[in-house]
Amino acid sequence: MSSEGTRSLLIRVIAILLPLALLAVIEGLMRLFGYGYNHAIFVTDKDYPTCWVLNPDVSKRYFSNLANATIGNHEPFKKIKDKNSYRVFVLGESTTIGYPYLTNGSFHRWLQYRLQMTFPEKEVEIINLALTAVNSYTVRDFADELAPYQPDAVIIYMGHNEYYGALGVSSTSFLGKKPALVHAAIKIRQLKIAQWFNSIVYRARPTPNTENRTLMQRMSDKSQVPYGSDLFYAGLTQFETNLRATLESLEKDNIPVFIATVVSNEKDLKPFISRDDAPEGSASNYFTAAQLAYAKGDFDVAKKHFVKARDLDRLRFRAPDSLNSIIRNSSANYPHTTVVEVAKKFEKESPHRILGNELLLEHVHPNLTGYALMADAFYLALRQSKQIDADWKGFIPFDSLLRVMPVTNIDSLHGVYEILMLREQWPFYEKMPSDTATVKSMEEKLAGALAVKQITWGKAMLTALHEYERTHQTDKALKISEAIALDNPQNFKAFNQAANAAMQTSQTPKAVYYWQKSFKIKPDFEVAKSIFVELLKLNKPEQALIYIAYAERNNKGSFSFKDLHQKVSEIASLKKRLTGNAQDGSLLNQMAMRYLQFANTEGAWRCVTQALRVDPANKMAAQLQEQIQQLKSEHASHFNSQ
Repeated sequence: MSSEGTRSLLIRVIAILLPLALLAVIEGLMRLFGYGYNHAIFVTDKDYPTCWVLNPDVSKRYFSNLANATIGNHEPFKKIKDKNSYRVFVLGESTTIGYPYLTNGSFHRWLQYRLQMTFPEKEVEIINLALTAVNSYTVRDFADELAPYQPDAVIIYMGHNEYYGALGVSSTSFLGKKPALVHAAIKIRQLKIAQWFNSIVYRARPTPNTENRTLMQRMSDKSQVPYGSDLFYAGLTQFETNLRATLESLEKDNIPVFIATVVSNEKDLKPFISRDDAPEGSASNYFTAAQLAYAKGDFDVAKKHFVKARDLDRLRFRAPDSLNSIIRNSSANYPHTTVVEVAKKFEKESPHRILGNELLLEHVHPNLTGYALMADAFYLALRQSKQIDADWKGFIPFDSLLRVMPVTNIDSLHGVYEILMLREQWPFYEKMPSDTATVKSMEEKLAGALAVKQITWGKAMLTALHEYERTHQTDKALKISEAIALDNPQNFKAFNQAANAAMQTSQTPKAVYYWQKSFKIKPDFEVAKSIFVELLKLNKPEQALIYIAYAERNNKGSFSFKDLHQKVSEIASLKKRLTGNAQDGSLLNQMAMRYLQFANTEGAWRCVTQALRVDPANKMAAQLQEQIQQLKSEHASHFNSQ
């Protein structure tokens, strides 16, 4: 190449690189001076600096109008993952976040509690990254960034927001029908220069009147999507493209994915918008035909027509049936992906397999029973896949979960009030029922205050807890305490409160579990004593030794733990020998005698009871049992005389 050609090429290269270099300098300066928003997926938690938390500004990646940007849950998780942790990230939309319930009503909290109780020795972390009014673009974007945070699994529930969610094909924040280009635009939006440009464009637009308009209305602007139209298929293409990209990204890092089929109300929600002259048929006509068939008991026909009516609804807030087919078909291509059939589970639990108000609050959001069923579907899928452990010895039946799950009356009532207010507005326009109650309960007052945002959930729980404690309603106090602990997994005080409440209801194993959680966060001498005392009563000397050793090292009083440590070590050794010879009454008697050396009648009683069960003629066990009964009687007499 001649020198003239070389000079000409150099000029062209400089002409290209100079503007890029200038933009890079401007971008650097804007970052240096803190312009705009931090769009990182996680930021350091202010209250727990050793933890990450979902960035409250991360949703600004997806909303052109930042006034519509939503904020997700505040669920801290450790920056340095514990070796004993099982960590799950949950991705999705408003159903995934648990709307209308503020905290423990969501399916991920049902799942969190059940897994914690199934595997009490594990640190189960289920971090919900869902956002209201987003769709598969957000899920795809988040999935790209999760691997460095060491998830053991990812759970996904999405599909209803493909048309009106942020960047959806019919939303007010629409950017285009090509998912690859929109995905690239999301990445570009994180640049400070792009944020600055977007702010100029937004200020130049006429300010929309958002007064008395719900987020549903602002995001959709009442736009219609006819069945079979170009927009309809664009939404499905968008979903399938983003879903495959999401699963491919997670598959690349060998991360197990559990993605659910979606559910919506078929029977008890008439189509929002119907056209009698629509070539594909009238949604309202199909809905009427479904109701008639249902009334006649022809449930197969009714089911078919209800589904058709939903799919023909032009206001597309409910995903069409074809979207679940996409989930099933696309997931089959990825070995680490499991389809969780939430839709089939809801059908099984619904009258005549037709989904309605029995499990759903309005169009797509489940009630508490529905969220519990969603969690059950994921729980069983995790078990089937042998996640966490190959042997789920602590498996908790669904009926047992329903009895003990710390979801309160306040949570339930708050959800009812939220839905009543939602259904009063567009597109439902249902009149709110008149309030005839002259006297409201404490729970109703707190739920009402929550619904109108007069108080926080935490404040409502503490108020109820103090009232239950004052009136000695110990079972309700325990449920509230557990609810607070479930919502605050980094707060040792919440675990201590739950442990104390469990002791008030004589649930010693549960109390020990919560004290152990507290101790792991903040080791404490008094908590260690509480743990080993109760573990010894439960005849778990091998576990008690850990906390006795801590108490021995950190003892500031006059009592010596050396003798106790030696005796408990002897009991643990005897118990270890017993493991391979459970019928040896002599070993059980020796354990009982050593328990009695430090007046642990409960531990001794468990041993002699087992010895007599093995051999009812065991004279030594019978004598020890009589001795223990006498000690208990003397203790009770002394206590009553005080």
